[in-house]
Order: sequence, then C-alpha cells, then structure tokens
Amino acid sequence: MRRIILCVLIITTAVCGKVTAQESDFMKMIERKDFSKIIPLLEKAYGSDTNRAEYYNILYNYYVNADNTDRDSLNAYHYLKQYNKIAKKKTDTYDFAKSLLANIYKEKNIDKFNRYISLTEDLPALNKEAKRIRNQLAFELLEENPTTEAYQHFISSYPDAPQAEDARLWLNEHLLQNYIRQGNIDSLKSFAATTSSDSYKSKALSEIDRLSFSKALKKNTIDAYMTYIKDFPQGDYVRQARTNIEKVQYAQYVLDGSISDMLYYLDNHGYDDKNYKEVLAKLSLAATEHQSLIAMQKVQSLQSDENLLKRFAVRYISDLDLHAVNMLVETFPALNDDADVTTARTQAEILESLKNKPKLTLEDYKKHRSLFKSLDAHTSAKLFETFEELNSALPKNKALNFGLNNDITYIQFKNAKNTEMNFVLTEKPSEPMTEHKNIKVFAVADTNGFGWFEGSTNRDIFVSLKENGSWSEPFVLPVPVNSRYDECNPVLSSDMTLLYFSSDRGFNFGKKDIYVSVREDVKSWDSWSEPILLSEDLNTKDNDYVTGLNDKVLAIPKTTVSMKKTLFILKVIPLWIL
Repeated sequence: MRRIILCVLIITTAVCGKVTAQESDFMKMIERKDFSKIIPLLEKAYGSDTNRAEYYNILYNYYVNADNTDRDSLNAYHYLKQYNKIAKKKTDTYDFAKSLLANIYKEKNIDKFNRYISLTEDLPALNKEAKRIRNQLAFELLEENPTTEAYQHFISSYPDAPQAEDARLWLNEHLLQNYIRQGNIDSLKSFAATTSSDSYKSKALSEIDRLSFSKALKKNTIDAYMTYIKDFPQGDYVRQARTNIEKVQYAQYVLDGSISDMLYYLDNHGYDDKNYKEVLAKLSLAATEHQSLIAMQKVQSLQSDENLLKRFAVRYISDLDLHAVNMLVETFPALNDDADVTTARTQAEILESLKNKPKLTLEDYKKHRSLFKSLDAHTSAKLFETFEELNSALPKNKALNFGLNNDITYIQFKNAKNTEMNFVLTEKPSEPMTEHKNIKVFAVADTNGFGWFEGSTNRDIFVSLKENGSWSEPFVLPVPVNSRYDECNPVLSSDMTLLYFSSDRGFNFGKKDIYVSVREDVKSWDSWSEPILLSEDLNTKDNDYVTGLNDKVLAIPKTTVSMKKTLFILKVIPLWIL
C-alpha cells in the first residue's frame, strides 16, 4: 500500500504542475477532505466541457485520495490516463498498474479484473497476466456453482480461455445426459447440430437412433418401422426393424383373419416364407366362411384342391340364389357341369319364378314341396305368407293407420329375456337417441366382407372400437349377421345387445327390410343370434331402415305405418313346423 501511495504522490506532483484558479479551488477542497461537494460542483463547473486536462486531474486526485470513502483506484487510473492523453504527458503508469493488479487479485473480483483488462491494453504483459488470473478465478467460481447457464456464460464470455475447452466438455456431457434422461429427440437433434465436438455429436446421433427405434417399437406398426428405416438407413436397428415388419405383417395380415390382408401377404411372400403355408390354410378357411369368391380363386390358383372347391360351391349355392349360382360358374367354369351346381341352378330358376308370382297356389306348394321345406326360416316364412290357401286360413289383419309424423314413426319395443320381442306404436320419446362415442358400426362393400367380388356393391356390417384415443382397424361381424347379401344401415342399442339393420337377403316384403339380431354374449362380437325379419307391419315394399333408437323406442322413416291393435311378437329363434 505504501508503494501505491508513493507512486500516486509522485504522479500527482508530476501532473499538477501549473493549475488554474478553478482547479486550485477543487484541489483545496480535496486537501480539506470536503469530498461530498466535489462531484456536484465539478459537474456544475465544467458541464459538458469535460475534455479539459484539469477536469481529469481533479477526478484523478478525488478517486486516488486514501481518505475518500469513494476512493476507487481503477477510476483513478482511468482518469490519469485521460489526463496524460489530453495534457500530452508521458507520465509512467506501469508501477501504478502493477500495484493495482496486485490489489485486485487480493479482492478476487471478476468485474474489477475485466475493468482492469480494458484499461491496460497498452501494457501487454500486465494485461495478459490479468486475463490469466481472471480466467482461472472465473473457472474456479464456476466449479463452485456448476450450472448449465453458468458454463454457457463462461464459454461465451471467455472463448479463448484455456479453461474454455474443459467448460465445453462439461457442458456437452451435462446436456447430453440431460437430454438422454428426458428422452427428448428434438433436443438431441438440436444438440447434435450445434455442438462443436465430433465425439459428442456421434453420441447424440447414436442416442437419437436408439430413441427413434424405441418409439417405433412402442407403436409396433409397419409405418413406424418403415419411417425409422427411412430416417436411419444406416441405423443400428435397421435389421431388427425389418424383422419386426415381417412379424407385424404376419400379425396384421394373418392373425386377424382379414381376407384382404392375407391376399396381400401371399402376393408379397414366396413359398419359402415360414408362414406361407399357414396363411394359405387360413385363407382357405376364411374363403369358405365368408363365401368369398376372390379368396377361393386365390387359393385355387396357388394350390388346386377340388374337394375344397366342391365344399365351397355346395355352401355358396345352398340358398338357391340364381345370381349366386351364375357368379360361381362364371368364376369357376369347371363347375358348370357339376351335378350339385346343375341341380341348384334348376331349383334357383324355379324359386325365381315363384318369387315373381303375386300369389302362390296349393298347386305350387304340392309341386315344389321339397323346396318349401328346404329353405331357411325367413325364406320359408315368406313363401308361406304368400301361399294363398294357408294365408286365407289365418285371421284377417285388422289394421289401423296412424299418421304420427310426416317423416319418422316411433315404435316402442321390449326385449324380454332374449326370447321374444314386442312392438307397439308410440309417440316421439323425450329421451335422445343412442349415440356411441367409442364404437362405430357401419356398412361398406369391402374385400373382407361376405361374398365379395370385384365390382360388388353388397355391403357388410363392420365395427371399429376407440381405444386410447385411436380407432382400431375395422373388423367385420360374423355369420349370421352378415351374409353375401347386402347388409346396411346398422343401429346398435345403448347396451350393445340389439343390432338393427337392413338387408335384401331371402324373400323380403320389399327391397331391403329391417332385421334385428341379439348379441348373446356382450363380451364377444362374434356371438349373435339368427337375425329376425320384422313383420310387414314395419316393413314395406320399398327400402326400410331404422334411423335411431334408445332403450325403449325405434325410429323408422315412414309417413304412415299399419299396426295391429294388439302387440305382435317375434321370436328370436323362430320355429317353422310344417
């Protein structure tokens, strides 16, 4: 300290030399230690005219005085240099600067070091030493409080410091591990794009690869794995992704029993595929179950099996539909001369003619008794309803016409113990119609439907379920709900036990009539009763369908409906005994 004061006194003597009266007054105030008035009076005396030697001399003496509570050696050094510059003095400031550096080092103040460095650019040796000490001190303080922000600040503030490289290594390691813990792919991509370290860039890219594959694994879909392979063609998990695609394809195209998926699988996999035979066997079963011409055509093209085709044909023409017989022969010409097919064609032509007759006679019944008895329940019922002699034996239908609504007729129904259903006209209900938020039931013509062929317009009923916010792949409802005829306009009850739909299967009252099927096990979508054709009181000669229902009422679009005074009953399992 004595050395600094001695230097200051020497410099003060050298600087002061000749002074003005105004300057002398300020010097006397400093001698009197009247420091509190100096700065305000100095500003008033010189105003903006501060480019004068005596102004800087006064400030220098003010800040260098040991008795001044505002004493600041850095400010004193700054104003001394300004005085030398304006007064064109060559006062040696080296010793002052050297002593000042020693004093700042004791304080370990980073801000003062930075000020000192900015003031000593003309003293390279001291400036360099000040930077060295400042950098080391800043890094030591950094290690006491190791935060991401602190390290980033050190690197940006002292990019040329020897410790900057250590700081970059710490920051890279810290950020990388943090992003890995978070599993944040976007952050890792940004890190890889901005880091100057090739080593850490490689580590980040490797982790991005791993996380991206983990993401694909979680989705476990073909699109997810294909996206991964596209984004990481040289990735560490490409081989596993390709293997998983094969597994997903098998599960997606085979295990779910989808005809279109199995066709796709067989088209894209050869005989050497380990699952090929199993897929072909499943498609054979599905072709027969779904009465799918396109599926059976594929099976026969890959593995000719006359016995399988024969079984398929017998089932396909079992309901003696003339159009079905013709479609079968058109698809498989070899069956044209088959005895069963020939017989079915003959019987189908007879049924077609019976269908087109306005009334059936006793002679028709006697002549084709075997046909009347061989058909399924609802077709037999239709034939007997139009059979004049039997129909005349029944009580006359005393009907009342109800003009309930110009657009919608509402019908109250009751399902009792899954054994019978009662219906009666009612007024429009106050309760809203059922809406399923997590179930979609819809009709569409699709390869996976029943009796599908190219250009087919026959629709089947499909279901899709909403799980974890996403809709599942639609699946087709089984027989007996669906058939190779057109099933459409499905409406599901709120408890999911009743399914109303329209179909043109068999001999209907008109075009498409309303059927209802009971879901016998609510835990299974494969458990449905034989659909019941609602009576002619609800079905007309035109297309009929249900627009909605709640727990008690059906809504059917019709201007008027003819209903018997009493309830009519439909058995869930009708028994026709004749």
